[in-house]
Amino acid sequence: MLEKTFQAQALKRLNAQATGQGVWIIHPRTRFGKSGVADIVLASAAVELKAPGSRYGITPAQQGFLDKLEAAGGIGGLVTSHEELEEYIHDWNRRAHRLLDAVHTPA
Repeated sequence: MLEKTFQAQALKRLNAQATGQGVWIIHPRTRFGKSGVADIVLASAAVELKAPGSRYGITPAQQGFLDKLEAAGGIGGLVTSHEELEEYIHDWNRRAHRLLDAVHTPA
């Protein structure tokens, strides 16, 4: 069996097991990829950056990923300024603390 085939099968199984904490993604193996990163990663937070004043907006594929991440319980956001970055960080911290409180609260 090829590793690519095994990765696809594993990804399908991991995505079938709803975590409510993010979305499983295959780490790309390109010359731009980071060496040593696991084959499949649970993404629970993502930021799409667009420089202030940029004439380029978010693509449908980028927005689709952020939407999928949010639907899976992660935190996705489009950031176009330092102020928006601070808002994203504040939101991420608030959600992370809420999640940790839920995990550590006895049933």
